[in-house]
Amino acid sequence: MLNPFAHINRVKRPYYTLVRDGAIVLERRGRPTVVRTSLVWMLFAYYKCGWHIVSNVRAGAKAKSKTFDAVIADIHRLRFDPRKPYLISGDHFNVLYPRNLGVFYHATLDPRAVLGEVDWQNRQRVYLQTVAFALEVFAAHGDCTTTIVPVGARAVCCINIYRYPSDALYGILYALSALRGTPGPYETYFSPPAPTYTIQTTRAAEQLLEQYRATLALLLGKYVTRVYDEKSGFVRTDVALSSAKDAVLRESSFYDNVIFWKTCLLAQELGVLLPIDIDFAALKKRILDTFWLEDAGHFLDDLSAAAKTDQHYSADWLAVLFTGFLDARDPAERHYLRRAADYTIAMQLDMPLPLRYQESNRAGREVLFVRCVVPSYGGSAIWSFWGAEFIKLLTILAQQGEGAAYADRARQHIATYEQMIAKYKGYPEVYTTGGAMLRSPLYQSVRQTGWVVGFEQARELLRQAGR
Repeated sequence: MLNPFAHINRVKRPYYTLVRDGAIVLERRGRPTVVRTSLVWMLFAYYKCGWHIVSNVRAGAKAKSKTFDAVIADIHRLRFDPRKPYLISGDHFNVLYPRNLGVFYHATLDPRAVLGEVDWQNRQRVYLQTVAFALEVFAAHGDCTTTIVPVGARAVCCINIYRYPSDALYGILYALSALRGTPGPYETYFSPPAPTYTIQTTRAAEQLLEQYRATLALLLGKYVTRVYDEKSGFVRTDVALSSAKDAVLRESSFYDNVIFWKTCLLAQELGVLLPIDIDFAALKKRILDTFWLEDAGHFLDDLSAAAKTDQHYSADWLAVLFTGFLDARDPAERHYLRRAADYTIAMQLDMPLPLRYQESNRAGREVLFVRCVVPSYGGSAIWSFWGAEFIKLLTILAQQGEGAAYADRARQHIATYEQMIAKYKGYPEVYTTGGAMLRSPLYQSVRQTGWVVGFEQARELLRQAGR
């Protein structure tokens, strides 16, 4: 009854969107959302999240269609439905993770790989509704969390799974920037530069930004105070943060430092007051100098003693692409991208399809729940999202004259994913190391995840590069 994506539920949709005179308009309806903060409600929220995960093991629905293109169309109709209150990965993840806006769904507002005008408008509408809802809730709560859980018709509870998030505020700032029509990092690698469809949410995004600018400054101040060590110039090593790789506990990960750089840069670009002065060029150089392993040819996962000793690798280094942290058009920065791609290939982390998170599980660093339920989840399992990002990287390297072999490998991976989409009638969130959809007695991969937009973006980028 409290799952807004179930056919019968009590949860009210707070935001509606309409297309009016070619623009998408946001409307707030009903009473304000109430944020429950008592321990009882928080325990209920955690229980609710856990129950949905376990109950989905036998309930994950397949797409109704059988062919590759038709399955993708089914996923779009299911996930980008503006009649739903917010955007989710799917299935048991029916609560709101604001990080999705800037990470797993960062390609949502790319107009090059859409299924038509209705699909394009639906994607903009549900994306806009999601960021508006997250802003309203966090303004009332006074802080960011990883997760917003519906616990009543117009009530939510804000919880962290498993720690305070490094990337929730980033997701919101990224979304506001994208909704305003600001070009993303991948824009520079596409041709032609003028897409068929254009952003229709510019005015609505400006209104949200103006309404919540003070809230964003407050959230940013708390974020910077909590995660950043001004003395070292890095994300703190003594604070465990939840991130895209939230099942693993790390000490100042490369991903978290890149996200910190981008969060503050977005805030500056959006006119949100920064609580400290940041030299972005110096911060970037510091991150590169500290995390890059020249002899090994990849980025260090985090600053823990174990990671340094064993030179840990993690697939979420690919955040350097969608954040714009590295630009492949710059030969000096392309060096990092090419070497890291070569390392990934040499270690066969992109086989049988991309991309494994790590060479091994390293289960001792996982949170207890994940270690017991599905230990490969943040370890040796294959993640389709990072797989799409890796395919984009291979294509971009070929574009920049690093060799046709990269494009050939990208085509191979695209073909494999097309086969998997048809086979599993969806775009599974996670695969086993051997390439089967991940299942365990207590966990089953989301099957019809809207992350497929990232794969579609990768396929379109490769298609244009092959012209």
